Amino acid sequence: MSKAVLLISHGKLAYELKNTLEMIVGSNENLYCVGLYVKENIHDFEKKLDDMLEKLINYKEVLIFADLYGGSPCNTTLKYLSENKHYEIISGMNLPMVLSAVLNPNEKKESLINIGRNAIIDIRSVYENMSDDEN
Repeated sequence: MSKAVLLISHGKLAYELKNTLEMIVGSNENLYCVGLYVKENIHDFEKKLDDMLEKLINYKEVLIFADLYGGSPCNTTLKYLSENKHYEIISGMNLPMVLSAVLNPNEKKESLINIGRNAIIDIRSVYENMSDDEN
């Protein structure tokens, strides 16, 4: 298998992002999730991450999206995988960047980060500029 995408987050964010992606593009067997819940501790997350890494062992590459830089899921994953070039980790995940990663498995990490950044738009400003252009 070539490439997997793993979403990690606090709470259900990773799972709900996966559900949203599948609503848009359909089921994807290369998309996985791990979440850290309120009543869990970091050791619970480490165990879930260990179990997940066993599932991902056959992939040539794993792209990991974390919800928050400096958060426990991101820090724990980095601690586990920082020495392994098989894994890439990007924090600040959002729907456009993950959608692009799923639809375009060969998309470069830098491009995915730019897609995520460029998806943040002040809609009111865009709308007002459109209205000004019409006058």
